[in-house]
Amino acid sequence: MRRKSKLLISAGILTIVAAACNSQPSTEETEVVQIEPQSTQEASTEVAQIEPQSTQEEESAERAQLSLTWEIVEIGEGIKPAFALDANGVVHSAFMTEADHGHVYYAHNASGAFEIIQVSEGYFYGPLDIALDANGSPFIAYHDHQETDFIPRLGDEVVAFLQDGVWELVTVSDDGHDGWDNSIVIDRNGNWHTAAVDPSQFGSQDGVEYATNAGGEIAVTAVSSGPVEYEFGTSIQLKSDGSPGITYYNNRLDQLEYAWLDGSTWVVEVVDEDGDVGRYSSLAFDAQDNPHITYYVRDTNSSGVVRYAWWDGSAWQMEDIDSLDDVRTGQTGARKITSLAIDGEGGIHVAYTDQSRLVYARRGDSGWATQEVEIPGDQTLGQLVELEMDAEGNPHLISFLVTSVSPELSGIVIYASGS
Repeated sequence: MRRKSKLLISAGILTIVAAACNSQPSTEETEVVQIEPQSTQEASTEVAQIEPQSTQEEESAERAQLSLTWEIVEIGEGIKPAFALDANGVVHSAFMTEADHGHVYYAHNASGAFEIIQVSEGYFYGPLDIALDANGSPFIAYHDHQETDFIPRLGDEVVAFLQDGVWELVTVSDDGHDGWDNSIVIDRNGNWHTAAVDPSQFGSQDGVEYATNAGGEIAVTAVSSGPVEYEFGTSIQLKSDGSPGITYYNNRLDQLEYAWLDGSTWVVEVVDEDGDVGRYSSLAFDAQDNPHITYYVRDTNSSGVVRYAWWDGSAWQMEDIDSLDDVRTGQTGARKITSLAIDGEGGIHVAYTDQSRLVYARRGDSGWATQEVEIPGDQTLGQLVELEMDAEGNPHLISFLVTSVSPELSGIVIYASGS
């Protein structure tokens, strides 16, 4: 089995969209310019052929077992959570209830126990995401249907943030029923950057979109993914110069794609196209701004492999971490089932999950070491996990347990810390 990488070069100037404006520029007004890639990663445009480092059977045989002690805490009723750790180790979480009268909640444990605060009420759909600025203030991105009935021409992303102790809600206005599968990151100046999907299920040709307020007004642009369905996730991170990179699954071609902004140009690269690859990706940059990605490789309707890919400076390298055998897809199914974190020493850490397993993995010189995080009881896992590493190198996870799938998906948010 051989893998290859290739570049798809496209360009576009950001379309500026004011949050309070009701008349936005159309995509036809956006000038398209063709330019050659300039980054170090783009310097080699030849197709790179590499062999996988080992078979899944060999990796399984070599995988060591970790023995961390895990503390499990129930935060509250809700689903599809996200979280972030501040410099003091305080957990900041966001989660939601999905319904025509649903809620977005924010929780933190600054006092030791979790305090839950309602952010907004409406007709929402997850997952959502949360990020902190340099002062530890939270920003939450989520999808708002805007009406209690589903209307394809309505629906936008919302960014919520605390202003003088009050939650301010900013609508990222754009054509289409967009803002699905959010991910958010905050730059050093306190500006937010998001990735989300304007789904092809509702007629959009834009697919993955990038939004930011870094220019003073809100700007929204398509990243040149082409039509993309929601459900498979996005992941956004910033390089050291503040420029964004985004990963997502191209469901038309069943491949993992990585897009980064070079000036005003989005460059799209195919990372992996060997099989049905790239669902539920998680992106991180190392100290050299090399991208690292985890994602799911689908083998059957319920099983597949968690794969790790990284750019080594000249080519994409890949290796399989583990298999999952109890994946459920669909509206109440899998969302963010892989999560990647790089610690201060450059160590690679991954969490992954299906309906019955929640696993933490650490990459060492001799391969992957893993540990299944045991959750008390026998409830079904929500097939979503996020991972953060603290300053001491300890892992922290958030997920949820399913309590019902009808009439709406409901559950209990859980937080786990390992030491």
